[in-house]
Amino acid sequence: MPSKILFSNYKENGQDYISPEGFETLVDDLNYSMDQIEPIVLSWLFGCTKMGNAEWNNAFKTLNSNSKDSVNTAVETAKASLSSQPALFKQFYLWTFLFAKDPNSKSIPSDIAASLFSVIFGKNHNHIQNFINYICLPDTVQALNKDQWASLYDFSLQIAPDFSNYDFEASWPVIFDEFVAYSTN
Repeated sequence: MPSKILFSNYKENGQDYISPEGFETLVDDLNYSMDQIEPIVLSWLFGCTKMGNAEWNNAFKTLNSNSKDSVNTAVETAKASLSSQPALFKQFYLWTFLFAKDPNSKSIPSDIAASLFSVIFGKNHNHIQNFINYICLPDTVQALNKDQWASLYDFSLQIAPDFSNYDFEASWPVIFDEFVAYSTN
């Protein structure tokens, strides 16, 4: 019989949601690593930024199971879909901004953004590693807002590796003007 994943094993005592520590335990139980994409995909599949009992029940209803194997299969299927469907990947990428930002903030600190970019994009997009390096430099970028976050995806697809087609007069957020200027000097 498959091992069932029970909400009560991970929820915060006296609460109706899974705490960050409970989520880490769930990730460990699923044999994932917190520094990989699987925990983010899992949260996306559950459709939540805060994993409550309602989200938990809806996710397992959709999966039609609550076994570890069914969750692992769903995560692997979603990862494959994200790799093969650019529109779905963009939807997932945009969702990660809402997932990662503090509910009371309009931006994500650059160190957190850099960590997420390295996990989400991997090696498949132009400029991502250099952009990560740039936003981690002292005195460059403190945080990224939603427009900057969303624009990075399009920037990585549209701008040539040598920046030859970058137009400083186009409507890119200023951070990209600064990044291109830094990268080409």
